[in-house]
Amino acid sequence: MSEPRYLYRAYGLILESQIPFPGLPEDFESPPDVLITKGIVDEHLESPRDTGYKYEASRNQVLINTYSIAKILVSDGKSMVVEPRKGALDIEIRLLLFGWGMGALLQQRNYLPLHAGVISSDDGCFVFCARSGTGKSTLLSTFLKKGYHLLDDNIAAIRMENGRPFVWPGNTEIKLMHDALIEFKDETFPLIGQVLRSSSKFAVNVSAQFCSFPLPIKKIYVLKREDSSLNIGRLKGSALFHALTENTFCLQYAKSMGMISKHFNQIRWLAGYAPVHEVRFSTQSHSPGDVADALEKDFSA
Repeated sequence: MSEPRYLYRAYGLILESQIPFPGLPEDFESPPDVLITKGIVDEHLESPRDTGYKYEASRNQVLINTYSIAKILVSDGKSMVVEPRKGALDIEIRLLLFGWGMGALLQQRNYLPLHAGVISSDDGCFVFCARSGTGKSTLLSTFLKKGYHLLDDNIAAIRMENGRPFVWPGNTEIKLMHDALIEFKDETFPLIGQVLRSSSKFAVNVSAQFCSFPLPIKKIYVLKREDSSLNIGRLKGSALFHALTENTFCLQYAKSMGMISKHFNQIRWLAGYAPVHEVRFSTQSHSPGDVADALEKDFSA
């Protein structure tokens, strides 16, 4: 019996998948851009250009190899073949596919992916870049409680549209630590489950407050959690370039596939269109509400 196939829309692409993604917008009318299938994946690429932490890369392929979840072969920006490890949970496989897997695919399709959460405003969107553990998702949940809509919790998939940088909406999930989950969850946002067996993060479906169309970038914020006063300042020159490069999602794949020069050109292009601000705050002194209030004032500044 053949595997069922699902058709979804994410990051401006139509995904035909043998793996279900509950809550993701469906699209049964457009031809698929990407095929996600289950299959056998080799342990190594035949002739890798580079190897790194749990991956190998050639010019057109990235092989992601984790010990407890899956092997994923991402090819030409058009296909992802997934071989789940024994005992892997569906939610873990989806997390890997829409994390490292999607990072490789977007790089291959010449998107500029930032490690960022994105919320919508009336006529644009705001991008929040941050390292893992900074509190980005908790901040996003605070903005959702204020009535904003989510474009993505983890990847800002950026492409040029009509001469401006746009973010294309991705996943309808937001991932929160247990304390933030208690504050956020209600009947509007159903709980999906624990994202990894070894993690204390939980996935919540926010499709009720999801923005399903691309929006131009109004501002980019780089979150820095440290022992300091709450401060928002504009970045320029090399500091701006470094901040965007440092917050590129799966930058290692672009380097390994020989795409780094093109990537740096994309960074320069983005820096010429979207103002980038650094936000310094202390979680000891500033609640997510404090940071969200300060940012809201800066949105229109």
